[in-house]
Amino acid sequence: MSTPDNKPTQPVSAFAGPIAELIGQGMLSPPTHLGTLAAVDRFDVLRILGAGGMGIVLLARDTEANRDVAIKMIRPDLLSNPEIVRRFIKEAGHLHRLQHDSIIPVLELSDRPQGPYFITPYFECGSLAALIQPSQSMKPEAILSIATSVARGLHYAHQHGIIHRDLKPANVLLTAGGACLSDFGLARTVFNETVVDAANQRCEGTPAYMSPGVAAGDAEDTRCDIYAFGALLYEMLTGQPPYRGSSLQDIRQQVLAGPPPSCSSVNPNADRRLTAIAEKAMARKLRDRYATMGDVLEDMEKLKGPDSRVARTAHLGLFELSWIVGMIVAILIGVRAASRFPQLLEVDLLGVRHPPALVQTVAVPAPSSITVVAQVPNPSPTPHPTTAPVIASPPSKPSAVTPAPTPMVT
Repeated sequence: MSTPDNKPTQPVSAFAGPIAELIGQGMLSPPTHLGTLAAVDRFDVLRILGAGGMGIVLLARDTEANRDVAIKMIRPDLLSNPEIVRRFIKEAGHLHRLQHDSIIPVLELSDRPQGPYFITPYFECGSLAALIQPSQSMKPEAILSIATSVARGLHYAHQHGIIHRDLKPANVLLTAGGACLSDFGLARTVFNETVVDAANQRCEGTPAYMSPGVAAGDAEDTRCDIYAFGALLYEMLTGQPPYRGSSLQDIRQQVLAGPPPSCSSVNPNADRRLTAIAEKAMARKLRDRYATMGDVLEDMEKLKGPDSRVARTAHLGLFELSWIVGMIVAILIGVRAASRFPQLLEVDLLGVRHPPALVQTVAVPAPSSITVVAQVPNPSPTPHPTTAPVIASPPSKPSAVTPAPTPMVT
């Protein structure tokens, strides 16, 4: 490529947006391979996965490990803000320390002068925000699986003194077995007082998932995450967030004004036990809310018991199906066998109709030396219409029979 005065220029990304801005500020290098948008160190940038209030996430190819990864960088317009840079590096530090299956791991961290970035695994299933359909409830078993993973991740983070403060569907990444928490950019610690500046608390987070206290500007403890968890559960049950409005300020005012419509009023078919957990987690007063995520997990584990409709639905699988099929096959085999042996079936039925207490054994004389024994019912006012079975004893060896003398004819 060249300019009108025929001077060569550096190649630029085909993506004329944030990628081009990142290249222009030196945070990314021009693409080196066909089909890529840019490069950074050994990673070839393929496309943008998403962007938030502080950062931008890119899908890239690790040319050494030969795998796809996600790269998170600071937005180009915020790179000159030292507070944003500090928070970005702090987020990477939080994720690096929190080693849990339900929290996204940090594979690498770079604090290079051109702009810091960190590497995480790429989750092909996407986020919970893409899975939730407007005004459509998710299946109870799917809700239970995802919510349990989120609750475990939050409980682990709280145990290690980290409050997420921005839990929402876009920050929940889906995995094959559940979900994974991401975006700890607004996280703060519980015990380190130097991190929490009480005199300069700002309303931060996503208004639709804020607790009333946070929306009012209060510095809540881990229970602000518990409220956000309840709001997340609310949206999975109803297909819509607890509060909706034309602007962030409008939504925030709704949070301050009062509780949202109940789950049952939005979705009458919402699972009753999951709804109870969501409503308790979203209690407006701290004393009415769950005290810890451990308490939330305890109630959720109860839903996996054998008497739970959610658990039965979630665990109905191959074993139950094979048992049902086996019973059907056994019945068909029994019917076929009965149809092929009608006499045996009749004798059995007669035996049931005439128990031993109601029959007597009598000897019936026969013209030969073979003794025949028959079972006939006792006399009764209403004789049974069915003929009694006759059971013959095995024949013995016949004795010599003297023929009768021939009469004389005169």
